[in-house]
Amino acid sequence: LNAVITAVSQSFNLRKILNDALPIILEAIRVEGGSVHTLDESGQFTIIAHHGFSSEYLRKIDCLRPGQEIVGNTVSFGHPIIVNDYSNNPGAIEIAGFTSYISFPMKSNSRVLGVLTLASHSSNAFDAETVRLVSAIADALGIAVDNARAALKLEEANKIREDLLKKLISAQEEERRRIARELH
Repeated sequence: LNAVITAVSQSFNLRKILNDALPIILEAIRVEGGSVHTLDESGQFTIIAHHGFSSEYLRKIDCLRPGQEIVGNTVSFGHPIIVNDYSNNPGAIEIAGFTSYISFPMKSNSRVLGVLTLASHSSNAFDAETVRLVSAIADALGIAVDNARAALKLEEANKIREDLLKKLISAQEEERRRIARELH
């Protein structure tokens, strides 16, 4: 958990944060595949980071809405989805080539900002301790997403402020020149 928190604290670049964190998460949990989706303004979940999934499967799970695939169902159900043996779980959605998976909402201030999905080729890869750890990781990622978005908004607001300040200074200088011309 400390390694993940360190990785997500290094930058406010959302793509970099999540792409740096995912390999650390996969190694810590000892699984072979994973993805991180974030919720965009249109209500779609878009893949930001992934590892171990086929390109065909990635096309299938990109740009999802609540209720679609594992990512969307995690949000619709309002709780994590844990499947420890796909072959013995008739209602489970298949993740190509994987036997077990876990999918957690990434939240900050009770808002879902994304979904962390981890997958393993082994059955029963997610015991109670692992589930608690993944829950903490998903929470840390949710806070990191929220912080990165807040930093981006602040950066945009500062740019707007700078542009307005330049316009104000330009208008003041133009007014001074006009007054100077009238006086002479």
